[in-house]
Amino acid sequence: MVPQCPPGMVAMYRNGASVRQVGDKYGHSFHQARRMLIQTGVTIRPGGRSVPECPPDMIAMYENGASIRKVGKRYGHKYTRARHMLLQAGVTLRPPKLNA
Repeated sequence: MVPQCPPGMVAMYRNGASVRQVGDKYGHSFHQARRMLIQTGVTIRPGGRSVPECPPDMIAMYENGASIRKVGKRYGHKYTRARHMLLQAGVTLRPPKLNA
């Protein structure tokens, strides 16, 4: 029998966490967490990492001259994740500054 899925579990998954991360947080195995999410009506994403939606303030910060690294740090993401979020949002990235 599959236990009831806590509402926070669904929200965490829908906000971009993996099934494994959700299971770890709520004390369930990957398979049990997956079954609980499916039982609640959640569509499981294909394997691999998803990129969360880029907040408008994050886009504005970058477009106002902040570096990707600085933007990522401000929003709790590493450089690569912040870069992917900006690209997914359709932001045209500036060329990298070369240290002379």
